[in-house]
Amino acid sequence: MEIEGGTREEYAAVSREIAEAQPTSFRAWWITLLAHRNASIEVRVDLFERALNHLPWSYKLWYHFLVETVEALRNECLLSPRFAVADTRFEQALSYLPKMPRLWLLYADFLAARRLITRTRTIYDRALQTLPVSQHEKVWTQYRQWVMSIDSMATTRTVLRRYIKLNPEYKEEYADFLIEKGDFNEAARILVQILNDEGFASPSGRSEYQQFMHLVQIIAENPAQIRDVDGPAVIRQGLSRYTDEVGNLWVQLSGFYVRQGLFDEARNAFEEALESVVTARDFGLVFNAYVKFEEEMLNLLAEADEEATDDRALLGQINEVLGLPPEKVEETVDPREKAVEQGLTRLEKLLERRPLLLSDCLLRQNKDNVKEWLRRLTLVASDTSTLLKTYGEALTQVDPKKADGDFSAIWLSFADFYRRHDDLKNANLILHRASGVIFRRNEEQVLVWQHWVEVLLQCGFVADAFEVLKTALFRRKVDQTDPNHAAVTYVAHSPKLWALYADLERTFGTFETTRAVYRRAVDLKVVTPYMLLNFADFLATAHYYEEAFKAYESGLALFTWPALYDVWLVYLTKFVERHGAEKPERARDLFEKVLAECPADRSAIFYSLYSRFEETHGLLNHSVEVLDRMTSAVPYEEKLEAFNLYIAKVGTFLGITKTRPIFEKAIGALKEKEVIMIGLRYSALERKLGEIDRARGIYVHLSQFTDPSLDLYSLWRTWEEFEVHHGNEDTYREFMRIRRSVQAKYALAPPTLDQIKERIQAEEAKK
Repeated sequence: MEIEGGTREEYAAVSREIAEAQPTSFRAWWITLLAHRNASIEVRVDLFERALNHLPWSYKLWYHFLVETVEALRNECLLSPRFAVADTRFEQALSYLPKMPRLWLLYADFLAARRLITRTRTIYDRALQTLPVSQHEKVWTQYRQWVMSIDSMATTRTVLRRYIKLNPEYKEEYADFLIEKGDFNEAARILVQILNDEGFASPSGRSEYQQFMHLVQIIAENPAQIRDVDGPAVIRQGLSRYTDEVGNLWVQLSGFYVRQGLFDEARNAFEEALESVVTARDFGLVFNAYVKFEEEMLNLLAEADEEATDDRALLGQINEVLGLPPEKVEETVDPREKAVEQGLTRLEKLLERRPLLLSDCLLRQNKDNVKEWLRRLTLVASDTSTLLKTYGEALTQVDPKKADGDFSAIWLSFADFYRRHDDLKNANLILHRASGVIFRRNEEQVLVWQHWVEVLLQCGFVADAFEVLKTALFRRKVDQTDPNHAAVTYVAHSPKLWALYADLERTFGTFETTRAVYRRAVDLKVVTPYMLLNFADFLATAHYYEEAFKAYESGLALFTWPALYDVWLVYLTKFVERHGAEKPERARDLFEKVLAECPADRSAIFYSLYSRFEETHGLLNHSVEVLDRMTSAVPYEEKLEAFNLYIAKVGTFLGITKTRPIFEKAIGALKEKEVIMIGLRYSALERKLGEIDRARGIYVHLSQFTDPSLDLYSLWRTWEEFEVHHGNEDTYREFMRIRRSVQAKYALAPPTLDQIKERIQAEEAKK
């Protein structure tokens, strides 16, 4: 190959002459080196050394010289003296160019490739001491990679601890590296530092919670290797910081003790957890782990016992083969069998305790949970002392104003407990204390007083029952400044207690006392419709009829609809029975009053009573007028029934022919199904009277309301039978024409929802 008119050798010779002529020119030496790039290593070394003698501070010359030196020794034996020469060259380069990080890194790589750990570390340290701080990150990047690749964990920990001081964010990666290498003690120590550093920002985005749970997992799974961190203390600290993971943390703490063989400590941890968790989820985690632990321990003990039994059996067989006398076995309890029995007993007791432990957990979560207290009372019902203790705890711990449920149920249950044991004195004392409690709901106050009275009545203390009722209703002073005066006032105006008081007076009192109680209740406006009807019935039974009617009138002023429905119904019935014939005008006034006030959906029964009254004690025309008003006043759902009643009454008293206007009014007021039903009835009447044309006209009018293809109400079939019996060829042809036209109309029009339902019902009926 020729270069600028000569060969490569000639070019190299010329370049060397130029370099020797200009020894301080970097360009001359660089061209010379390029010209001799294919020369032997000895020639190139000689050129580099001669060039560096004149240009010792040239970074480019030193860097390429060292690179070629390292490359030349790549396949060289590590014992070759040429390595020492290379080291000398590196030292010379660094003496001239100590601020060049690439030379330091190249030297460190050169030593690391030869497995010279101490010298490599020394070079990295010298580089960090020599280079400015702005260039340290370049060194540390390679330094970390190298130190993490060697087998000396002591050196690795020392170096990386130094780097963490420079870059604290590296702690997380360092901890992951330690976990990968199995150095869990150092990893736990670093994670503790991370958690204690409030300003630490995870490069990977891990939260403090994730870091903590990672630490807990390391501690729980490797307790034997953790020396510098107090594992139980760390886990217990998390119990207060991360309340959502309480159950999991307790399980991890117990696992920490189990892996160390500290089984008693593990049981203590489980027991402490069951006594402190406050959610059913955490309780389930802890309890299931506890049961699993006991089952595994029991299995291990059972396997050890079986192995011991097999060993004794094998020894007996050997003695039998050798002809030796069997060994005497002392009749003592084998410790292994005893341990198995103890483990089985412990597991059974744990499973038996589960309902109570769960109840404790739920009550710690909410001590005002009345339903849970009642469930707990059921659990301990078989143990009287525990039951009494539980009653005491419930009554002292539950806040009546914050109770979740009816707190009075616990008081009443406590009183019933003493009553079942014939201890009326304590039952009475409990109910007396309960009557002074201000519950969250005022209705509970009433239940306590009511139950107290019932207990006294069941035990035969009628006079005491009266005294209790009077105390609740009359003798309690109400202080308006007392924040609980509303509850006291509610009891004094409780319809339940007044009804109970009235029932007691009717049973054990006199007429005057009973009437006084009812009157007082009416004056206080605490009566219910049922109580008012009882009052009126009580007066009527005693032949105080006018006073009974006054009671009804007072009820009309107290109540509103729909509560007035029963009052009006009984009032009108009783008044008509008593004064229907004597005072018809007053009865009419009552009927008109109720019909003016009554909602339409409740008016049908009153129209019916009014019509019956006029029919029996008044004028027939008035009865018919009432029924006519009824057909217009009642809601559509009841119109068909109203028209049927109207037609029946008119047909009975005025004759069948007088019902025609009513039928016509009904056909105009009703729709579809109802109009067809009433129309068929009307046509049947006309056929009976021989009015064939009128009956045909009715069929023609009804034909527009039903589809001939379905004929849900048998209109078309009935009409066809009618034409067969009473028509002729022309009328039958007209019938068919109308049928086809109506069928075509329904075929073109989209069906409504009601029509779809009717078709479905028709198909089901055919099946």
